Order: sequence, then structure tokens, then C-alpha cells
Amino acid sequence: MQPRLLRAWLTLLLLPTLTLGKEDKDSKPKPNSVPVSSSAGPLSSALLGNEAVRKEEARLHFERGIALSDEESWNAALVEFARSRELFPTRGNTKNLALTLRKLQRFDEALDVYEQLLREFTNLSPQDRAFVDKELDELRKRVGTLEISTEAGATVTVGNRNRGIAPTGALRVSAGSHLVRVFKEGFLPFEERIDVLGGQSVKVEAKLSPLVQSGRLRVVEQGGLQVDVEIDNNVVGKTPWEGPVSPGEHTVRLRGEGNLGTPPAQVPVKLNETATITLAVESLDSELRVEPQPSNATVAIDGISVGRGLWSGRLRAGDHLIEVGAEGFLPERRKISLRKDASETAVVVLERDPNSPLWRRLEPSRFLIGVRAFGVLGTTMGGEVTESCTEGCSSGLPVGGGVMLRGGYQLGSGLGFGVEIGYLGVRQQIEQRPEALRPVGLPENPGRANDTLLLQGLNAGATAWFRRGKPWGWAVQLSAGVLLGTLRDARIGDFTTITSKVAGGAGLPYSVGPVVETSPARYLYVSPEARLTYRFLPRAELGFGVQVMVLSALLQPRWQDKRPLLTGSCGGQAAGCVTDGQARFGEKTTGSQVFPLVSPGASLRYEF
Repeated sequence: MQPRLLRAWLTLLLLPTLTLGKEDKDSKPKPNSVPVSSSAGPLSSALLGNEAVRKEEARLHFERGIALSDEESWNAALVEFARSRELFPTRGNTKNLALTLRKLQRFDEALDVYEQLLREFTNLSPQDRAFVDKELDELRKRVGTLEISTEAGATVTVGNRNRGIAPTGALRVSAGSHLVRVFKEGFLPFEERIDVLGGQSVKVEAKLSPLVQSGRLRVVEQGGLQVDVEIDNNVVGKTPWEGPVSPGEHTVRLRGEGNLGTPPAQVPVKLNETATITLAVESLDSELRVEPQPSNATVAIDGISVGRGLWSGRLRAGDHLIEVGAEGFLPERRKISLRKDASETAVVVLERDPNSPLWRRLEPSRFLIGVRAFGVLGTTMGGEVTESCTEGCSSGLPVGGGVMLRGGYQLGSGLGFGVEIGYLGVRQQIEQRPEALRPVGLPENPGRANDTLLLQGLNAGATAWFRRGKPWGWAVQLSAGVLLGTLRDARIGDFTTITSKVAGGAGLPYSVGPVVETSPARYLYVSPEARLTYRFLPRAELGFGVQVMVLSALLQPRWQDKRPLLTGSCGGQAAGCVTDGQARFGEKTTGSQVFPLVSPGASLRYEF
């Protein structure tokens, strides 16, 4: 429900309860616990006995909660509604407490509060009752249950909530992943992450192993107060407390009524020795909730490890340092400033560590197909035709393009193998290079020629690659194979005859062409490639990179002079024309023995 609609709904249906007058006084419920912590300190017995003062304070907290809801500050609003209900339960603060818990996706707690609403306030209007019934139906689809079987008398904690002493019966939890902890003195703690679906009931066998090697830990409250002792997020008893624990570092904090408690503290315990820690309970003005992702990440507050997964607790107002880490992820440190009488939630999402071996283990091996489209740029196609381009000649760069189809198999490590097949076309223009036609029995006819070279064909080969990173990543690839194609030379030229029947014996200029010859081209190729990748779908990836293709001739293409050309202007018919007879260019290679090509391109691949 949007904040504006929420406020309108409250104005119409709930504001009569905010007066805290006779209607609510008559329907005041029996005392009930609220599944969220209070934000205010302990009240004196005189204040608790003053109903008018409690009503007024409850109204003020309720109005603050409404204002915070309008700002969508749900965590802060939760504290205000919970405090309002603690002071004086009404339909208004109970409904809004449930609504806020739902907004925070604490569905099991929201369901509990809605059911409390129906039990405690039987005079709901039909409109309110219909709304609550609809909410209950929706929430039950998002809530499952845990049935934990363990040693009788063990303390059960789910997430960061103490769920009582075993046997606990079926425990409601929101759908999702939950860290279940079970503790009993004299046993090693049990800890396991359990996934629960909405509407699902999961049975957990929490078998506790006897504590064979241990030290002892004694926890004392400095002022002699009796408050709850929490060790490693398990409530173990009240101060003063002493009991066996496993050797090593342990996190201890005390929790009293209202805001009373201590920040987390760490104490080392040695084998067969007793460690004593004395803590002073104080009023902790702020509340912090840390939600790490992944949900099994370890959390530390101000350098003190507070366990794995969700953590919530009261702290002093001011600056605090949150540290979150998990195997396979980059650790994160975050500073947070807590305001007095406020509640903050820190959602810490860790990024994957691309160098972690964890992902090489977890990434499944897969078949894949892909396509690459690319352009081509070279320096020269080489051969004697290009090498004869000297003074007065211009030679363009080889340019072209192609497409490549690839298929293969990629291992979980990121290493892959496959095959490829594609088409390549490269064109080069050479203008005004020195050339001559060679008549039979006569000197050469000098001149210049223009050549248009076109190398094209199919290439096929094997390829191997290594890739890392998601969604952005990188890949290197090496391919090798054969190019089976042709090299076409389309040639035109201007020449001059040597003998002439024209008076004075001057040579006659003439032109030939275009003359086209196509010769086979067979090349081996080796092609390294580097590219940047982006995973835009779970199994689909784009790539942008540069490939260098080095071609080495198996069969070097050449101009073979397959047919002679007639020199001069006769054309075989005109009388009085000038000709030196038939002539040939002479054989020349049209492609180099070895030449490189650079091909930038884009690729798309899909994994099965």
C-alpha cells in the first residue's frame, strides 16, 4: 500500500482510536508481547501507573510513525509503532505495526501481529475485517514453518530472534533462507542454514554433540543486575552466568528490558581455564539491523565478530563500522552513523571475487554456440604485384570483413574448447604501378597498371579460450585453422607500342582490360583474440574485442597469364593500325607468403 493511500486509510478508519478514549479503554487487551524491540528506556513505576501520560505518549509515537511512513522510512516507523503499542495497545498502532513489518518483508512477524489484532480487538469494522482477512491470506502464502527436533531444554534461535526453549513446536518463519542455531550447556552449538518456501513445513534434526574439550566462561554484570546473557547469538541464561564453552573466541553481549544492554564484546577462552568478562549495562539509544547478501556472510561491528547472517541489536548512538565478508566475495567495510532513538537497516550486498576458486567450482560446465561479426584491416596483401608498387604508385590498405560461427564446451573453470567456421573477404586497390606487356620476339611495351585484389574464402579450425567475470568480464581466445579460398586480380593498364607504321616511328599508346584472373589461395591461420564481455541474460553474453589473424600460405596465389593480349590499336581487323602482336604480362605472385590482418568485432554467444 502506498504511503498516501496508507495515510488516507488511517485517517478514515484508525484516527478514532488515536484519541485513546472510552472506546479503546473498554477494549483494552490483556498484556501481550510485541515481536520487535522497544526504542525507549525503562519507565518508572509511577509513569507506568499514569494511564493518561501513557496514552498521550502513545499518541505522539503513533503520529511520528505515520509521518515516517509517508517518507517510506519503514525501519524508523516500525520503532515508533512498536513503542506506541507497548505504551497503550490500540487498533491503530497494532494495524500499522503489522503493515510496517510487511513492508520490511518480515512476513511471519506481520502475520503474528495481524492475528493479535483479531484476538485483542473484536469490534473491528467490516471494512477493517475484510482488509485484515485479505492480508492474512497473502501473508500465509509467504510464511512457512520450521519443526526443530533437538535436546530438551536447548535454546533455539532463528536468524537473530530467540525462539524459545526446546521443544518449541512449529515455528513460523518468512519464506527464504534462515540460519538456525541451537545451544545447550555442555554441548557444541548447532548451526545450519535452512531454506523455507511459502506454505512449506521443514523438519530440522539439530543433533547436539557433547562438548568433549572445553574451557569455562563467567559473565558478570558490573552493577549486579540480572539480565540475559547472549553468547555467540544464543541466550544462555542470566547474569551472573558461568558455564562450559568450546575453546576459542566468543562474542558476548547483555540484554535487559527496554534499551538496556551492552554492545558486543569478544573474549578468548582457553582449554581447561576459566575466562571472566565483566560488562556494564547501559542505555543503548539506537538500533541497527544488518542484512548481508549472501545470507551466510560473516558480520563484524566495530571490529567484533557477531556471527553469520542477519544481525540486529542495540548500540550507542554515533558512528560505527560494519564489516561483512564471505568466501568467494570481496569484503566490504561501511561506516554508519546511528541517530539517538532511531533504527537503521544496512543492506550490504557483496560483489563476487572474480579470482576466487569458489566460482570455478560452482560454475557448471556447458555446451555453447556463438557468432562473431568482424571487420578487417591490414597493411598489405603482399606478393610481387604489391611489391612492384614503387615511384608514382599508390597502394591502399587491405580492408574487409567476415563472420564466424563457433561451437564448443566450457568447463566450470572458464576454460573452453571448440570449433569454428566462417567467411572472410579482403580487398586491396593498387593504382599506377609500373608494368609492361611482353610481345613475342620484341622489346617490352612499357606502361602502368591498376589492380583490384580480392581475397575471399571459407575458414575452419579449432579454438580454445579462457574467460572470467560476471556480469562484466574478459576473455582470451586462440584459434588455428585453414583458409580455403581464391584471390582475384582485376587488372587494367595503359601501354605504348615499340614498333609503329606511323610516320616518324613514334610508339602508339593503347589500353587493355579489365583483364581478370582468379587463382586458388590456401592459407593456414593462427588467430589470438582478447575481448570484453557482458552477461546480459543468465546464459547469453555479448563480447567486444580485437583479433589478429596471421595468414601463412600453403599455396601462394599468382597471376598465371592464362591467355595472351593483343597490343596496339588493331583489334585484329583495322587496316593501317599499329600493333606489336600478342603479348603477356608475365607471372607474378598476387598474395604474400605471410601477412597479418587485424579484425575488431562483436560477438554473441549462448550457453545450454
